[in-house]
Amino acid sequence: AGPSLQRNIKWLKHNQQKFIIVAVSAILNILEKEKIVPAIIINLDGFKESIVHFTDIENMDFFKKSIFLLSSRTRQEVVCSLRKENVFFFESSTSYKKDFGNLTAYCVGSTAYLLLIALGVSELYLLGLDLALDKETGQTHSVNHPQTRELDISSISEEKDTMIFNDNIVEVDGNFGQKVYTTSGFAISIDSINATSLGFKKNTQLVYNLSDGARFANTIPLQPSNLILDNSEEIDKEILYHDILNEFRTNSSDEPSDDEYELTQNILTNALEIKNKIYDWQNLSFRKSDEFLASFASLMKELYSVKNPVGYDLAFINQEYLRLVAQYIFD
Repeated sequence: AGPSLQRNIKWLKHNQQKFIIVAVSAILNILEKEKIVPAIIINLDGFKESIVHFTDIENMDFFKKSIFLLSSRTRQEVVCSLRKENVFFFESSTSYKKDFGNLTAYCVGSTAYLLLIALGVSELYLLGLDLALDKETGQTHSVNHPQTRELDISSISEEKDTMIFNDNIVEVDGNFGQKVYTTSGFAISIDSINATSLGFKKNTQLVYNLSDGARFANTIPLQPSNLILDNSEEIDKEILYHDILNEFRTNSSDEPSDDEYELTQNILTNALEIKNKIYDWQNLSFRKSDEFLASFASLMKELYSVKNPVGYDLAFINQEYLRLVAQYIFD
């Protein structure tokens, strides 16, 4: 949903029959307005503000031939508003389904990229994944994106007394050669995409970056105007819809197995045991700070040194939380 999407929306509309289009849910209102039907729509967010991605649409029937690939934390109101036969889930930060795996990245754009690479796409064209500010306006997203903002890129060299994470502007390598401005938040997403490109993408998978934004590792910069599509065969989107639907149904399940149900019960039991362990420790008294810190260090190790599938997800959450707060406690 970056500025490059808006600048190339007419090009995309003209060439939509040449591509299998995968879109993030934040741009559905833009696609509806331009009469562009995506084959797959990806939603990651569990926060309440993300509901607007779906309420801003005039007619949901426009997407009746689109597959909704939702994360396990997508809000229930969103799930219940969609055609049930078109809804599939992927696990994000959880692992309740046996042998299905889970995928986690920093934002919906980097998650969608990771997901498509994991699904084995052979040629991928990125458009609107700028993760950079518009060079002229300082806009963070396309015009109609619900979270779009304009940042003052002229003030980047000024010294500031305070720093706001998502407003802090930094310079990174641009996709088409020049330096571009981005934010601290976008920079983390760039690192996430680079990790996928360098550690997960196969050499046989080609990724072309069509966006006038940040450069990504192991991808090929390509201006949309230089992409020759005149002789490319058009895709029958009706056949494509049924092919993808059948593929997803074949490789999905719609209920927990006995083993998965038992695993979920064990995860809950483990979580309650950890909760009680923390409460018991909280009620301890210490005469010296050294005793307190030694006990706290021991508790930390116990909370995140878990390797089994029953306790791994919660141990990871504890590890990330303690990584943020422990230094203040020890100071």
